[in-house]
Amino acid sequence: MLGEHVSGVDARMKYMIRSYMKHIPAVKWQKITRRSCRISSREGHLACTFTDPQEQRLCITGGFSDDPGVYILQIRPDMSHGSRWLNLTPTGSPHDFVYGASLTTLDSTRAIRFGGFRAGGYSSECNTIKLLTVEPSAAEDNNPLVGGLRCHWQVIEAQNPQFARPRAYHSATLLNQRYLLVLGGMTEGGCIISESLLDTDTWTWFDPSRITNGVGLFNDTRPSDRHGHSVVVDEKRNRLVLFGGGSGTDLLRSGEDSAEVWELKMGSDWRVNIEASFPWKWRKIHRDPECDNRRGDEEHDAMDEDGDASALQATSTLTPSETLCLGRCHYGLKTSPDTALCLLGSGNPSTNGVIAYDLSADQFFRPTSFGTLPQPRFTSACALLLNGYIFVHGGFCAQEGSTLGDAYVLDLAPFIKNREFTCLSIESNARSHRVVTDEDARQGRMSGERLLRRMFDILGSAEDDDRPAVAQGMLAQLISTGQFGGDAFNLIRLIANGSAVVRFEGESDSSDGDESGDIADDPDYEEEE
Repeated sequence: MLGEHVSGVDARMKYMIRSYMKHIPAVKWQKITRRSCRISSREGHLACTFTDPQEQRLCITGGFSDDPGVYILQIRPDMSHGSRWLNLTPTGSPHDFVYGASLTTLDSTRAIRFGGFRAGGYSSECNTIKLLTVEPSAAEDNNPLVGGLRCHWQVIEAQNPQFARPRAYHSATLLNQRYLLVLGGMTEGGCIISESLLDTDTWTWFDPSRITNGVGLFNDTRPSDRHGHSVVVDEKRNRLVLFGGGSGTDLLRSGEDSAEVWELKMGSDWRVNIEASFPWKWRKIHRDPECDNRRGDEEHDAMDEDGDASALQATSTLTPSETLCLGRCHYGLKTSPDTALCLLGSGNPSTNGVIAYDLSADQFFRPTSFGTLPQPRFTSACALLLNGYIFVHGGFCAQEGSTLGDAYVLDLAPFIKNREFTCLSIESNARSHRVVTDEDARQGRMSGERLLRRMFDILGSAEDDDRPAVAQGMLAQLISTGQFGGDAFNLIRLIANGSAVVRFEGESDSSDGDESGDIADDPDYEEEE
């Protein structure tokens, strides 16, 4: 854990911070001043940390932005004043536009970027591997804290690329400081759940048939296709734990969010010989009743290893607003060997909430959130810092329909006396945004596919002459809830304008208008990220 790297803090303080990061009774939001974080507004960008005995380096880069810079915040172990951002111009591979990729720390100087979309409109997914190296420059090797860093991008031509399916908004988890496990993600044609495993010592993607004689890396029972989920490694229980995610082909206009929790049980010898430990076994440990109802899942889908369906816990114990913290493009991380935290997330609507999870009991619990609450958001860049702080930058707020460029820290131990975040300047008079409520969540859910289905039911029951006026009201509702695109939206727009007439089931086909229901090209509509 990061707390074990902290020096310059007395043993009692270390113990208290670790205790708070395990139990998390409360969290406190603090806004960073704009002059202390000049990274431009963006979403779908990347964050990771590099930690050594001298300092921790927070790295932010990429996303839906043309900015090629690699931003590094140098953090002293004692969290003292003097930390600063460096905007490094990387050498090596030319800058490439990519968003929804993953950036996973490999060691104290290197991180692996995988996948992402290369074009707007959630298209041109890739399986490219790039290695980012951040290290002291030769000129100032003797004093790296003053700045003297350099960074370098290297394209890795891995072997067996056919076993790495291109994707974005996936999870990428490092095991044994060597194996990168990629799960799920979004493609232009829809979500996937398929896995790919990379050996970073040899830069080789695993051939599942060679490892398991055709059985596959995992058992057949597995989560539904999804993107924007999170995964934590639970070493004490020999498993990975997957939280939530969403379906669909974009972040705002299709699909549904999920509040499921799944475990992927690894073979007991996964630390010694990962190849011999396969196949691993998926099991759902928290179900999402709304998600089950939409898919028509049966109860047998929920049984544990002994066939006991009652052992499965429902995330219905979470309130509607709390489930948003497991929605698409939330951020999930492990704060102690027995504790995980899920924060922000969901495009339907976005949330500024926080929910914690006890890995030892497989139960959620609720920290109290206070301080300067951020604007609700998802697809942000987040990282766990030294001494129990989480850094958050940017993202997208579905309620406002805007990309964000602000930065916050979340204090996981706010009740420790005289505790201050001193690395960056805190905005003392920042406005706190209101908490996203259960009612917000209920109304927001209706702005997705369920709302569109209801709208078409209403249109189907209306008289022909009344449909344009009814559709006009629907357009206003869709725009207010952020549903700015997609075929259904355009069809309702055409009905409202009187340029399309649709026959619903059971109606006679007698109109002289356009009865096909085809969507005409809209010169005023341009799909954007």
